Amino acid sequence: MFGELVPLALVVAASPVSIIPAVVLILQSDRPRPTGLTFLVGWTAGLIATTAVFVQVPRLLDGLDQPAPRWSAWVRIAAGAVLIAFAMRRWRPVTGQPPRLPRG
Repeated sequence: MFGELVPLALVVAASPVSIIPAVVLILQSDRPRPTGLTFLVGWTAGLIATTAVFVQVPRLLDGLDQPAPRWSAWVRIAAGAVLIAFAMRRWRPVTGQPPRLPRG
């Protein structure tokens, strides 16, 4: 399976969306060589980190087919109540003044 995914990953990594910032923004800068090398190292590190995370996710999800503990339902209820309270506070202003519109 890994051999089938590598060509797809290379296509995504070398897509024009990732090359446009390199050509336009980096090569037109005052110091293109150090900026380009920094972009290349950062891009490669990002791809390696993303690949590592997505390779480890199936291992982390291995035991999810077992029944959840009883306390997890209460945690979900409490989290939902906190989110509802936060939403009500955001939608209803605390003072009697109407909400201000953002400038822009």
